[in-house]
Amino acid sequence: MVTKRIQLSAKPRGFHIVTNEVLSAIPGIKLIEYGLFNLFIKHTSASLTINENADATVRADAGSRYFCESLFWASQPKQAAKT
Repeated sequence: MVTKRIQLSAKPRGFHIVTNEVLSAIPGIKLIEYGLFNLFIKHTSASLTINENADATVRADAGSRYFCESLFWASQPKQAAKT
């Protein structure tokens, strides 16, 4: 098992691709055929999405107001049906 601690550069609010930072911080990672990659994000307001990067509009869609609001409402408990 290999353990490696890396620190990514601070970035402003938004969506950022960190693939190159991770690849350069872990030499030989491209040689790994299979395994498990654990990522711990210490910042309480940070989150991670993993996308295949096939469509350039994914980041724009994820940052849209509609998308963010739909996530908020989806996380709210459903109200009991009024009878």
